[in-house]
Amino acid sequence: MSTMPSGNVALQKSWSAGTGPATQQGARSRVKFALHWVAEEKLTANRVLVVGPQHGFELEQLGLSEVPEFQGLELVPDYAASCREKGFTCIEGPAERAAELVEGRWNIYTCHSLEHTYDVQAAVDAIRQVCLSWCFVAVPIEPGTTPPKDKAHLSVFRTVEQVKALFSPWADLRREYSNTGGAGKTDFRALYVKKPE
Repeated sequence: MSTMPSGNVALQKSWSAGTGPATQQGARSRVKFALHWVAEEKLTANRVLVVGPQHGFELEQLGLSEVPEFQGLELVPDYAASCREKGFTCIEGPAERAAELVEGRWNIYTCHSLEHTYDVQAAVDAIRQVCLSWCFVAVPIEPGTTPPKDKAHLSVFRTVEQVKALFSPWADLRREYSNTGGAGKTDFRALYVKKPE
């Protein structure tokens, strides 16, 4: 088992990912959305690492979409076990240790997981080290100075510029904002392409 920060226990107690039809449909539609962007940019979805797959709905959709190779990296042990019970490869550990835990290079899909990291800069730096070609990211933008209502949001994104700075100098080929219906909260989605080394 991976070594976790002590706060992981509190995180598991405060954050319970849903498993209902709406949650499943939302996860699957976001994967389809990401793959559509990837196809339109003439990029290849051959090896995909899902950072934070929770109960594995994104992994299921990647299989249905005939992505040839994919796996997950999940912080919460129960969620990682749930993915493995469904027959998927899922590494247990935090995104901050991706470069240590994940073998080889992968295209990255991380949707509503970076806000659950203890050190978002370390997480993005580790993701960049294992990135093959592209990274699809979605995070909630929560402007203001008060703490987020969701206790599991360990990292808070106040502005889009904050997200872009994390991935600089990589280019965001696509970006969009969508109102999620939450009070003062907007989703930001972007497709970053790896800068040649």
